[in-house]
Amino acid sequence: MKRILLLGSLLMLSTAMTRADNTAVQILTADGDGPLFMLEERPQVACQGDMLVITAGETVVNYPLADRARFVFVDEADVPTAISQTTLTAPRPVVRISGQTMTVDGLQPGTALRVADVRGRLVATAVADAQGHTAVSFTQKQRTIYVVETSTATFKIIK
Repeated sequence: MKRILLLGSLLMLSTAMTRADNTAVQILTADGDGPLFMLEERPQVACQGDMLVITAGETVVNYPLADRARFVFVDEADVPTAISQTTLTAPRPVVRISGQTMTVDGLQPGTALRVADVRGRLVATAVADAQGHTAVSFTQKQRTIYVVETSTATFKIIK
């Protein structure tokens, strides 16, 4: 059923992909909350097995479909600013991937972010500051898979 909903979303939102400014994808749970991925290029979204695969240029994000209800493409101009986010009771995580840096905003202060390689070796950690912001740099020159984990989400990035 979830796969049908996601495929329906793909078809309905294909017209949104014709606009060049749609560089963000939000993955939503049944309660309407979920992480927002902001990318440098217009993303393409596909289902592969039990994963939702978001591709933007050289960046690939794999997100498990298990508890996700749907996804939406978002204009970067429609993403709330820090001022408007303060009115929310529980801000959603916003993941930005730019070049060799990944930043995450909207986490609870003190939330740990862990990045591991495909062998499970921890390659980076960070802790969200008082504003819920954290950043990690990818220094690997070769393209590789990273598993990113917080207390609320786990996903893969091919960088």
